[in-house]
Amino acid sequence: YQEWGDPAHQHSYKPAGAVSNYVHSLKLGDEMNFKLIRANVKLQYVNNGVKGFPGVQTITMIAVGAGLAPMVQALHEMLANAEDLTSIVFLYGNRTVSDILLKSQLDDWQEKFARKFKMVYVIGSRYNEVRK
Repeated sequence: YQEWGDPAHQHSYKPAGAVSNYVHSLKLGDEMNFKLIRANVKLQYVNNGVKGFPGVQTITMIAVGAGLAPMVQALHEMLANAEDLTSIVFLYGNRTVSDILLKSQLDDWQEKFARKFKMVYVIGSRYNEVRK
């Protein structure tokens, strides 16, 4: 596959996975179907009108690249609820530091909600590169 984006920028948006490659191969006007797998939706933040996760002390969120988008939506809701004392640890992976999306927002949240929210950035494309 060819690089995505503007070649004048140093980012290499080469999708590594099968799904990313499939999406990249789509042409303008092609359609894609999505399905909800209920087993993947573990807990809803608002359940029967009650916000939060009763009995849950810590939530770990994991995302890579643009996969942080739904996490950011959830974080807006969870961090805005002062009554929710659930701790949140967010593991967020990217190939390079410059690939981190919304870094200033995430860092601001970590500072503002230090007792409740912890960011863990994972950089590299392989385990050994991260360990260096």
